[in-house]
Amino acid sequence: MRTAPATPDQLRVALIALFPTFEPEIDADSETTFHSLMLKFTPFFGKHIRSFTEKQMRGFADLISLAIESPGPLENAMSTCFLEHAKQIRVTRELKVAMKQRSWKF
Repeated sequence: MRTAPATPDQLRVALIALFPTFEPEIDADSETTFHSLMLKFTPFFGKHIRSFTEKQMRGFADLISLAIESPGPLENAMSTCFLEHAKQIRVTRELKVAMKQRSWKF
């Protein structure tokens, strides 16, 4: 992935590509926004973090970096619905390791 998702649907596709088991967590009947996706993804990520591969974590680190580099709704959703809650869902250490090779540090 070289560009940040431009729409909530693109974010949904990117998250499912990285984490296929996330797909059942998404309510197909409700309106999907960047914020609604990240609100559903955050507890999923915290619950399943121990099962994610290094490749998944690197891919998610790339997605985070792309999202926060582009001010707008995606950056806001990633920041407020995921990153601000990373400590609460106890994923800070794992994110630091995944982000180690990135210009943005967690």
